[in-house]
Amino acid sequence: GLVGSEMCIRDRGSTVRLARLQTKYKWIDTFFDKHRIVSRLDLGINLAADEDLPFIPPSLRYFAGGDQSIRGYSYQELGPYFEYTSSDDKLIRQVIGGRYLMVGSLEYQYYLTPSWRVATFVDAGNAFDVDQIDPIISVGGGIHWITPIGPIKLDVGVGLKGTETDTVSRPWRIHLTMGSEL
Repeated sequence: GLVGSEMCIRDRGSTVRLARLQTKYKWIDTFFDKHRIVSRLDLGINLAADEDLPFIPPSLRYFAGGDQSIRGYSYQELGPYFEYTSSDDKLIRQVIGGRYLMVGSLEYQYYLTPSWRVATFVDAGNAFDVDQIDPIISVGGGIHWITPIGPIKLDVGVGLKGTETDTVSRPWRIHLTMGSEL
């Protein structure tokens, strides 16, 4: 569904007008007896004047990465960032969040038994600003135990692109989630 809000943020005597729109869609279809498709689309936008964007707090910006976003990356690891060198000469990457969010996922699940299934997935997208669009893709698979409280899912995601500070190795993560799909 579509979630929207308009708010006024006051910071040091100035006023920022912001309309925040976010929508999440999920489609689940079981075709044949043991085959299931789960697709997801998350979209978001912060509507504000360009001169007001620097004053939007991180709690209202969009980030990507994590169990419910792009698996293979840690929670809120992805999005617009800036880099700086720390006092001990290490390059630090600080994710600051974006004005827009666009993340999609397609997952195929196969039931081994009524209470066990295996899955494979591809996740793609990112949080971004107009001048910093950087699509990220991850792939992976997992095993799911279907319980009365919902599935307990153990998934492993592998990012197809390294982070800006480590472009050589591919990031990967183990994701453990539980609860209903919707």
